[in-house]
Amino acid sequence: MSRGIVVDHKESGVRYAVSEHNFNAEVHTKVRELKPGETVISFSPRPKGSLAGPGDTATENSPASEQAALSATAAETPVPTISKHNTTK
Repeated sequence: MSRGIVVDHKESGVRYAVSEHNFNAEVHTKVRELKPGETVISFSPRPKGSLAGPGDTATENSPASEQAALSATAAETPVPTISKHNTTK
């Protein structure tokens, strides 16, 4: 039975699993072999933010960075206005 390989796509950087038969060294960078119980279909990569160690204080997922991201988004999002012509009687 053919196992699988976890790869990174060289151009896009996307991580996914392929069968050994579909591995192409020109397109893929090998990360690791699939673990027992993992399949090419069921493989799901971890989110990039989950690699932070226990001693990291400023990470992408910290509450301060989330608040900054929300503030930046809120500043760019237009606030709907209520028009006096748009009322129901």
